[in-house]
Amino acid sequence: MHVFGDELAAATARARLPEKNRYLPAQWAHGPRWIEHAVAGEQWLGFDAVKVLSDDVLLIPLHGHTRGHCGVAVRRPSGGWFLHAGDTYFAHGEKETPPTCPPGLAGFQKFVQMDKAARYANADRVRSLHAEHGPDSGAGEVVTVFSAHDAIEFDMLADVTD
Repeated sequence: MHVFGDELAAATARARLPEKNRYLPAQWAHGPRWIEHAVAGEQWLGFDAVKVLSDDVLLIPLHGHTRGHCGVAVRRPSGGWFLHAGDTYFAHGEKETPPTCPPGLAGFQKFVQMDKAARYANADRVRSLHAEHGPDSGAGEVVTVFSAHDAIEFDMLADVTD
């Protein structure tokens, strides 16, 4: 399992109360083989320190929600990319300009964030990526961004064939 070093350290040390609740040893009791990465590497569409795992898979640093939070970009066979932004945002309206989010979700995100400034900066960068390279942007390099929690995005992706 590919992971940034700060995330692995937070998960295994569980030093702060939010990390004790977030990372449960049972989640890796099966003995995964961790492949730890430093936050350093290439630039990709405005993101710095991207770890290239292969020509078709990138690890994108998006910390803030957690200490070593990341997204995963995967090249689409038909061209362009998918970016699974994980917990960078919870509702699809957050990647629009201006961003919108149901108040309960917005409050929950603030409650569980580890680094407010970094979370906001990365949410802004994902929003810019969506505006500049999203499916409706007209960009040559299209990036379909989705999060880990939005049912509307999940349903839209169910129809994707590549």
